[in-house]
Amino acid sequence: AYNDALLKYRLCGNNLMDGSGHMEDISTSEKIKEWVEKAYEYMQNPLCSTVNMPYKMDGKNLNQTKMTEVLQAIWDYSVEKNYNMFKKLIWYGGVIDEPRGNGIMEMAYNVSMQFYTTKNEFADRISVLAKDVPEDLKADMVQDIRDLANILTEYYDEKLASAGVTFCPLFQYYNSESLRDDYEGLGDRWWYGCVQPKAPYPTYHIDDTWLSARVLSWMQAEYNVVGNLYWATDLYARYDPSKGYLSIDEYYEGVATRLNGANGEGFLFYPGKKYGVTGPLGSMRLEAIRDGMEEYEILYEIKQRFAKINETL
Repeated sequence: AYNDALLKYRLCGNNLMDGSGHMEDISTSEKIKEWVEKAYEYMQNPLCSTVNMPYKMDGKNLNQTKMTEVLQAIWDYSVEKNYNMFKKLIWYGGVIDEPRGNGIMEMAYNVSMQFYTTKNEFADRISVLAKDVPEDLKADMVQDIRDLANILTEYYDEKLASAGVTFCPLFQYYNSESLRDDYEGLGDRWWYGCVQPKAPYPTYHIDDTWLSARVLSWMQAEYNVVGNLYWATDLYARYDPSKGYLSIDEYYEGVATRLNGANGEGFLFYPGKKYGVTGPLGSMRLEAIRDGMEEYEILYEIKQRFAKINETL
């Protein structure tokens, strides 16, 4: 219900099925097949822009065997359906979230290199072994596998750049031309917001203005940021600095005092049961975000049309 509701707001959920943490249950080939079929179903919706690929960790390392198994299952189903699923696929490995602040930069580099090596080795192998696949489809899928983005919540770092990551810094790291230049030539641009930044920088916080949630999409269009990562839309909890996140009984009370200075952080939906609705209800901020997303689409199209005009001049 939450994934379907997200799509109505032009947003994509992180988990397509019940799973643990940031990954689906891909312990068996049957579970992998179930995930692939569900991912294909979501990809058919034009409002679905990305699907996050499931993964498995072995301690501090990416399970490369399991990743290869997942890639193979996606390849096989893409060939069966004559549809390139890799086109909408990304990888956000939340296990290496904010590595600089969490003191795991070396782990982030190692895992990113494992991801980079695995996808390219698979692309090398499948390009030779795959038979009876239309050449156009085969070429597109192989290239999209090589381009498969590893979204990392971190600002620019030279060593991580060498591991082929797609940097996803906080909003404020695109705040000047010199900062934006750091990401020039590094593929698609992403960003994210959470507790930081705070107003007067645009945010999704209740403490901020309604317009801010809309303006962020305008800024994306201006800065050529194509991806916006948000860590949670259903964090129905109260934050206590000394105890962490605490469960609450009434989701509609005290919403403006649950996280001092960043209220509304982590939840954009409200449970619908109280009002007889099966599934979640969008907040006013979520309505503003969708307005901004629609305006981003308009601004993007204008840019594309002017680019074509310039080509003819």
